[in-house]
Amino acid sequence: MGIGNTIIGLLGRLRIDGQIPRRATVIEIGAQQLTNSFLTATDELASLGYLFGITTLPPLPAPLPTHVLPSGQEHLPQQAPRAREFWTWLGFDYTSIDIDGSPGSIPLDLNYDRAPEPVRGQYDLVTNFGTTEHVANQLNAFELIHDLVAPGGIMIHELPVHGHVNHGLVNYNFKFFWMLARSNHYKFIDAILSREMEEDLPDNIVEFLSEFEHDPPSAFRSTDAGLRVVLQKRFDIPFVAPIDVNTGTTTEHEVLRQRYWTVFAPEGINGLVDHPRSTRLASPESVLPQTRANGGAASKELDHDVNLPFPAIDISDGDAISAITTTAEFQRCAETIRSRRLGDVSLMSEHSQALLYCTIRLVRPKLVIEIGTYRAGTTKVVAWALAANGSGMLHTIDPFGKSRVPSILASWPAHLRDIVSFYPVNSMEYFGALTETGPRSELIFVDGNHDYEFARFDIESAARVATPKGFIFIDNTSQAGPFLAAQDFVKHHPGWVECGGNSLDFPIIDAPFGRRSPINATDFCILRAAAATTITSRPYTLGQFRRERPSLEGIRIQVIGGPPGELHVQCVVRTFGNENALGEYQIGRSIELQHAGEITVELAFEPDEKSGMDVVHTLIEPWFLWIGKEPLTVDNWALI
Repeated sequence: MGIGNTIIGLLGRLRIDGQIPRRATVIEIGAQQLTNSFLTATDELASLGYLFGITTLPPLPAPLPTHVLPSGQEHLPQQAPRAREFWTWLGFDYTSIDIDGSPGSIPLDLNYDRAPEPVRGQYDLVTNFGTTEHVANQLNAFELIHDLVAPGGIMIHELPVHGHVNHGLVNYNFKFFWMLARSNHYKFIDAILSREMEEDLPDNIVEFLSEFEHDPPSAFRSTDAGLRVVLQKRFDIPFVAPIDVNTGTTTEHEVLRQRYWTVFAPEGINGLVDHPRSTRLASPESVLPQTRANGGAASKELDHDVNLPFPAIDISDGDAISAITTTAEFQRCAETIRSRRLGDVSLMSEHSQALLYCTIRLVRPKLVIEIGTYRAGTTKVVAWALAANGSGMLHTIDPFGKSRVPSILASWPAHLRDIVSFYPVNSMEYFGALTETGPRSELIFVDGNHDYEFARFDIESAARVATPKGFIFIDNTSQAGPFLAAQDFVKHHPGWVECGGNSLDFPIIDAPFGRRSPINATDFCILRAAAATTITSRPYTLGQFRRERPSLEGIRIQVIGGPPGELHVQCVVRTFGNENALGEYQIGRSIELQHAGEITVELAFEPDEKSGMDVVHTLIEPWFLWIGKEPLTVDNWALI
């Protein structure tokens, strides 16, 4: 079985979610070849490369003539390119398990052989792209995979689930993987079921069944389908075989209790070290082309103490900014920053930087976004705060900093340098990728192009990726562009409020050329999101969301206030793939709401069978509009 183009998008999402590190180790269960659909997906490969810090296309050959089976799968010739070149291009340390003598492979018999000691627990990613269905000893094969993957590592299984009557030795079902995951406390990262085609039974099966004079086998048809399951190994424990009993079942048989201890005595897992790589959400270099600074022994920066003064106050509600700026700790923080002489590498005052530092210390964000890096002076202050917190990442974006910023970051100590990912792209490229893939930020600092149109775009885009109660810091509001952009944004987004004062309530003529910020010694306007999403008669969207399957059942919404009224929902569905798959569809529905609570808006969209089979990925852009006496407030919603 070869690697098709749908894997490209999956790897990108795993990278963005922090599930696969850069310079990872990968081992293929069965050395794979690359299909023509993979080789021709140059745009998708370029985007994937950017996520791993690669700015060139992989050195892959042109597609070869292949025989396409009725199911749509390619029957690859022996000379089809090996996947090894793809993995090494991405910067992976590559190995495979195979007995065919493929370069870089370990010759193991999956029926009998165990994982050699030197490679046990060594791989960030283990792929099983259509290999284990050819193995009789399933227990040994899946124990081998378990032993190879590192704690926190990822296992991708892409296997037949139905039909394929002449293909391998076994087919799979989701129950097998549910039981496998339960026995080993794996975490499900992704799962998908794909139907390939319906066809007559092959001649050899018809002939075989005809010998026994049962119902004519020619009356039967076979539907080929496959599944993909992505699992994460959370605990460093010995492999436990799946067992088909209900969860909660107990046994007095001591041998079974010990053999299947994770099922019959699951409390034994308590106290073991969990390795949830998902805590590395927004890991370095995780969204777009970025330039990574190499430092280490070459670092020249003094290793400053990152623990600056900050107030120990509760900012979970209310005007957090006023609460911070009135404290003595805030003033001492500003004095410390001034003493470190960052003025020559930053255009911001020490009080502005101190306010960012204190807010980050109190919010403890997983992801901070900085639009406009310049010479990384403020970047450094943000990195200090995140380092002092002991968690969180910083994405900093500057399309003009490619030749300037990496060398600056390279001079920093490793504990700061590893927190920061620099992206030499404009904010439209960055936010376009981020809104499509889902990571959210608790604090976004907008200090890019100050023209009104650009500042408005940055604020609108920041709001789309902000968490509930998240902050947007807008700098340079003494300039008309950022100020008017913030003012107009708040007019159309009633859930957002200004912190630290009410400068946006006043017309610009009140201070046509002066400082407008209500926060002393800063040029900030600081906005904070509400705890819940507010929907009014102005159509509202959070942008496009990517999914592989082209179908859409509907949208599930948790309504917490606003009814009675009428909710109008429209989804724009855009499908991508070959020429048959390209399409744009609009599906809408209106429903009357009388009470708060969970509702499901049924949309029931699915493209025709022919184009649906060719879809590689789908973008869904949901829009909401509410007609009622009070705004509609929504706690959360999800596509289904």
